[in-house]
Amino acid sequence: MSIVLLFLPGLLWVPAAPGPRIAAADRRRARHELVLPEPYLDSDDDIILDWSQCDITAISGTMFAQWPDLTQLILESNQIETIPAYAFRCLKDLKYLDLKENRIQTVHEDAFIGLENLVDLDLKQNLIQTIHFGTFRELDYLVKLDLQQNWIQTIQSRAFFGLDSVDELDLGDNLIETIDDGAFDDLVSLKELSLDNNGICNNWIDPAGPSGELRRAWGLPDTTIITCAIPPVQ
Repeated sequence: MSIVLLFLPGLLWVPAAPGPRIAAADRRRARHELVLPEPYLDSDDDIILDWSQCDITAISGTMFAQWPDLTQLILESNQIETIPAYAFRCLKDLKYLDLKENRIQTVHEDAFIGLENLVDLDLKQNLIQTIHFGTFRELDYLVKLDLQQNWIQTIQSRAFFGLDSVDELDLGDNLIETIDDGAFDDLVSLKELSLDNNGICNNWIDPAGPSGELRRAWGLPDTTIITCAIPPVQ
């Protein structure tokens, strides 16, 4: 680059070269660009991708395509609002999926298709209001489902279609006032059900009582342990 000297009466001005200023601006931009971590292998030989607190606002079916061998995916504490269809379709080896503490309102009925080996699904602390029939279908090996601290008001009939391996379901701290007949018909392996701190607990009739009428109406196994505690009045 050539430097032109401008001579004015009593003044010498030499223009500064722009290179260093541009380089400094590039460095500042780089510091603010989001760099997502790569997967890592833990001591149990699990391949883990931890994208918690990365300000992610949306996910798609191609987002994880380059890591088909993942066994754990952690998306905790982001800004995700929707789980679209086939969002995890390439993750056939995934066993643990953490989606807690997002802003999820919508879960597409095909959202979890492809997660044929998933064991643990955490959707705690989101904004989910409704569980649609078939949302969790094809999760044949799912054992634990956490839906506590959402905005669910009603559990519709057969809401958990396809979850015949789930033995632990947490629906605590929602807004549940109504549970339809047959709501838990498909949970044939369920051992523990938490309904703690829901509106339905204010007029609690123990479904574990001698008659078991409510338990049978809901479609729960006879051996399921149910909790429906309410917080003490302050």
